[in-house]
Amino acid sequence: MRLLTNIFGTILLILNGTFSVDSFSQSLPDNRLVTTDKEVNFAFSDKRGIKADNGIIYMVDTDLQTLTAFENKKAKWSVNIIKPCELPDVGPQEKQKIRYIKLSKDNIDVTYGKHDYATVDIKNGKVTCLGSD
Repeated sequence: MRLLTNIFGTILLILNGTFSVDSFSQSLPDNRLVTTDKEVNFAFSDKRGIKADNGIIYMVDTDLQTLTAFENKKAKWSVNIIKPCELPDVGPQEKQKIRYIKLSKDNIDVTYGKHDYATVDIKNGKVTCLGSD
């Protein structure tokens, strides 16, 4: 019973944490899809992730909606970019995918949909929806 209580308590802590976590079931990133460049435009590159100078890898999942941070071969946080932000005004819903990511000092800037923007805090995965132009 005590083990079950501890497991339930751990799950509640994760769900009520200060960061937004969708899933830690992400598999390890394929190093062939990771670059050390600070930005990736998916229209011009087959890369889907950025390796920071500190070794953390920020990887966009195959659904092109989820961003995951990997530290020491483990998922640190994972967040869907599209869900917390309103659906973009321009373009069909099936095209609401991440198109561009750029790593800065404290954030990852994300362009999704046609002209929609968000930023993700690299420490905790918190998404801030910036709107569209």
